[in-house]
Amino acid sequence: MLDEGKQENLFGRYNILIKHEGILVNSNMGQSNTNWDAVERLIETKEYIYIYISSVNAYIVPKRVLQDTMHKDEFINLIKQYSGVVKENL
Repeated sequence: MLDEGKQENLFGRYNILIKHEGILVNSNMGQSNTNWDAVERLIETKEYIYIYISSVNAYIVPKRVLQDTMHKDEFINLIKQYSGVVKENL
């Protein structure tokens, strides 16, 4: 699949906005909204935060884009608060 067509929608740059209504994602391909009830899992690894909206689809947030530990913790807490999921560590 990776050899077929453009892959900007898979590996491009995104701006993710956490709102009370859901997750708003902007990219050069357009805009999408995800309601909080669609979030299935929240996983934190050493370098990334994964927000799964299906078993094969997730928003992948590199921790390096978050300014510091306080911003990372605030980001994760907002996702947990709005979605009701429990964070898993891997």
